[in-house]
Amino acid sequence: MIHTFLPLILVVLCCSSPREGARVQPSGDPAASDVPATLFVFRDGGCTRLVRDVRTSALPVLSLTSADRVALVAYTDPDNVFFSEVKPGKDETAYYLGTNVPKMGCPRMWAGTVLTGNDTLEVSPELRRVTASVTLTVKQAPALCGGARVELPQCQDSYYPATGAYAVNDPARREVLSVEESGSLEMFPAVEAWKPVVNLLLGEETVPVSLPVEWTLSAGQDVLIEADFSAYDKTAHCRLTFSCGDDVTSVTVPVVLDAAQWNGSSLYNVLVRRGGGWQAMPVRDCLCSDAAKHRQIWNDWDNAKALRDTMSYCIFEDAFTGPVEVLVQRRGASAAKAQVRPTPWGITPEQVGEDMLRFVLPSYDHRKVSVEFDGDRQHNLFLLPHRPEQAPSGDKVKYYGPGEHNPGIVDLYDGETLYLDYGAVLYAEVRVHGDDCTIAGHGVLSGDKLRHWGEQYSNGAIILSCNPRHERVLKNLTVKDITIINGPSWNLSVFNFDGVKIDGVNIIGWELNGDGIDIVCCRNVEIQHCFLRNYDDCITVKVRFTANPVSDCCDVYIHDNLIWNDYARGIVIGPEAGNVDHGTGYLHDIRVEDCIILQHKAGVAMDDLRAGFAIGQYASPDYSWAGGTAMPIRGVHAKNLIFDSIDKTGRNVAIRQYREMNGTCTMSDITLENFTIYDANAVQTPACHVMTNQHSVSGLHIKNMVFDGRKITAAGPSFVVSGNVEVDFE
Repeated sequence: MIHTFLPLILVVLCCSSPREGARVQPSGDPAASDVPATLFVFRDGGCTRLVRDVRTSALPVLSLTSADRVALVAYTDPDNVFFSEVKPGKDETAYYLGTNVPKMGCPRMWAGTVLTGNDTLEVSPELRRVTASVTLTVKQAPALCGGARVELPQCQDSYYPATGAYAVNDPARREVLSVEESGSLEMFPAVEAWKPVVNLLLGEETVPVSLPVEWTLSAGQDVLIEADFSAYDKTAHCRLTFSCGDDVTSVTVPVVLDAAQWNGSSLYNVLVRRGGGWQAMPVRDCLCSDAAKHRQIWNDWDNAKALRDTMSYCIFEDAFTGPVEVLVQRRGASAAKAQVRPTPWGITPEQVGEDMLRFVLPSYDHRKVSVEFDGDRQHNLFLLPHRPEQAPSGDKVKYYGPGEHNPGIVDLYDGETLYLDYGAVLYAEVRVHGDDCTIAGHGVLSGDKLRHWGEQYSNGAIILSCNPRHERVLKNLTVKDITIINGPSWNLSVFNFDGVKIDGVNIIGWELNGDGIDIVCCRNVEIQHCFLRNYDDCITVKVRFTANPVSDCCDVYIHDNLIWNDYARGIVIGPEAGNVDHGTGYLHDIRVEDCIILQHKAGVAMDDLRAGFAIGQYASPDYSWAGGTAMPIRGVHAKNLIFDSIDKTGRNVAIRQYREMNGTCTMSDITLENFTIYDANAVQTPACHVMTNQHSVSGLHIKNMVFDGRKITAAGPSFVVSGNVEVDFE
């Protein structure tokens, strides 16, 4: 605490008889040796003489008595000094000094008082400062910073020379110092203690930065406040320092725009550079599951959320006119040993603080990433940016703006659009019943408030069900950009559609049977630019007996997606592949291109079809209760797939025909081309395992499959073939 002191009153005891011709010779602060001053003589409670605006170096000779008190007030700027009275003859309490122009602060003032005697030849009031100063400096301000402002506590605004006392005559007055680079303000002492707050002017925002100390502004003090932005470009922090004499206090604090958005996640803060400054982005937590807990979570129903892991995701909008700079702060932990994946994108994070990383998203095409610390993939952060867009309008648009919405169920019919705007969170089950429907926007569709229940498998609602009644073939469905979290069953289910476009959708789900995207008996389908993390299959293309009609699933193009699978399969063709004894329909003409498998994790004793990319074949309905065998699968071409160092207990590629069928089934014309498998985690399973049981695979073409830097040119330990397989390698 910095202590307040009042001006020193120097008392000189003299004789009782009068004496003429006393010279006034002030002492004290050398800075007041030749400045304007006003001299007061007080006797018996009144003012007997007042001499204004004389220099302290040329004060008049006085005729004094032993009952006189001489008070001298000096100042640097006489034009800005207010005098309550300018003539002698009134009670001493009527005389005080203030400031003519309060917004300019006070001039610097000194004062001293002397009691005279009748043999006094010289009176020497000792001048000491009765004001204080605050100097505010902004150091290396960023381009966005328009300066700083400090609002000082309620200060006293009047000084009484007769007694050396202060008073507050204007209770509403507060001193404000506003500077672009540096400035000072002189003022009278403060009435109350104050915790320094500097308001930084960043763009259109006013960002308060405070010191965690209180202090009092006392007479004679010179207070220095410095806002140092020298590390701001890299860390979005400002170092604020307060010093007064030997007392120095500093604190380094984040200085960001819209920092209120930092309340959504327990794990991370995310900042994006905007116009020379850093702006906080909204970050939310969500649930995910670890395959290692699989045996324990089969019956974790009714939203108990037990045995789950928590990750975070950040949706933000940016024009992406060029690379976008990002800061990620790991709350409550260090930021060492971090990765930003996909690895092939070459995004290298720089540690710029104990708990903070800085990196650059190079382009809009490479904007969706996973940020992982210390190899922890269960508590990571997904960045899911979008370019801003104009929301649609019209009678057939069901619009949900920023904020939370709880409609329960949303139904769409012919030509209708559901639009979730940026910042919207919709707690609902969505059902599409008609042709030409669209679900779009940068908001979130959440299953947090839907019931998660089941016995062995999930019985919860499909959060986005397209053609839920399976009564006829619908046409033209678009699902674009929305983010789906915490679905209680399948997340995005599409049955019996001709013409499907799924673009830029993000899904995070922890549920057993919580598939990401299920394409069932559809044709003319495109799935692109999605980022999917699911415990069960991420994307599955199938012929399932519950479709009506049970028709071909064909002409499917899956490309440029990021896939993260925690237990089952990332992208899988099948495994439900129709049933020759119970209807028509088979899988054919399916392309998978330019996708990255970020994770697969299942355990070394896993079902052989579990993998980052898989093709599976079994009858639907299952032979165990309906008999029969699967329909053929043909014409699957997968190329330019990257497997980005999946977990050591995962599998990269698997092809399996199931034993449990009555009869034989076939796969043909299967091409796997340009597969690059990074293996930093030393996966414990082969790069690919093909198992046919009693069935057969013909025309399996392996072209340039590279596993851990080595090209696979034949079946062997890295490419295991079990059964009747016709395969060639290039």
